[in-house]
Parts: sequence; structure tokens; C-alpha cells
Amino acid sequence: MENIKFNDYLALMTNASSEKEKTVINTQFEEYFNTLKKEDISSLLASKEQELRTELALLKQQANTTIIHNGNEYPLSDWITIKNYCTLHHLKESTVSNRIRRGALPSNAYLELPHLNNLKLIQKNYVWG
Repeated sequence: MENIKFNDYLALMTNASSEKEKTVINTQFEEYFNTLKKEDISSLLASKEQELRTELALLKQQANTTIIHNGNEYPLSDWITIKNYCTLHHLKESTVSNRIRRGALPSNAYLELPHLNNLKLIQKNYVWG
């Protein structure tokens, strides 16, 4: 039960759209956290540790995964979605999408995969010049 509430606060904080909202959520979380027993905290931490180990295993598996597009192999460890690229490089999704649409991004820096609902992937380490 406690794990669900803990996860809810994490989701709320992740999706908060303003600093004011984050401050309110943080205050609510502190109040909730202060009600927990030491055993509850240990249980929550153990649960999160297992989730992180699972995520790490998936990331390692993905690092060995390649996608074949137009006869070329692309390791997925080098390519990310537009959303993840924007998060990583602190850009707006609309900015990156517009640059791709206008041809401002070199064709070797992104992939458009029609067989995956036109999913667009960008080289993780590409830097706008």
C-alpha cells in the first residue's frame, strides 16, 4: 500500500509543470514521508532497488539490440526518440520536429521508420551546429 502512494508522488513530481506545483507536491510528500515507519522506508527502498535493477537489465539488453533500416544496421544504444533527445539536450520537441521537417538535420543524424508508424530516432550524441 505504501509503495503505491510513494510511486504516486514520484509520478506527480515527474509530471509537474511548474515550480509552484513541484513545491506543493514536495510539501505533501514530506508530510507523507514523516508518517512512515522505518520498516516502511526500508521496504520502499528495497522495492525501488529492484525496479532499478530491472531497468538496468533492460538497458543492457537494448544496448545489444540493432534495428535494420534500408539494409543498414543501427545499434539502438546510439539512437533515441525525439522526446528523449529533447529531454537530454534541453530542447523543445516542436523545435526539433520543425528542424527535421525543414531538412535542417543531416539525414545521417536521424532515422524515420515507416514500418514503426513513422517513428523518428535521432543520434543520441548529435549536437546542433
